[in-house]
Amino acid sequence: MDVQLFLVNWLLGIFSQQFPPSSVLLLWDYIFAEENSLQRTLLVAVAILVTYRQSVLAKTGQDILALLLGLGKEQPKGALVLYTAQ
Repeated sequence: MDVQLFLVNWLLGIFSQQFPPSSVLLLWDYIFAEENSLQRTLLVAVAILVTYRQSVLAKTGQDILALLLGLGKEQPKGALVLYTAQ
């Protein structure tokens, strides 16, 4: 799967389309609290993949893409993603 299919969506919206507002605010606080916001944004992206690893591995093809584009809507894990990123 081409990572551009989901990563561009994640980064352009700074994860605002993948998580509910309360989780997005937690992630944004972490990302923008320090000068190295690009590095922290990439850490959050990797943390998302680590957090949802089992769910991604259980799916195939288009189901993976649908999961990665709709993260957090069914079971918000923003706090866990933040913990993983740190």
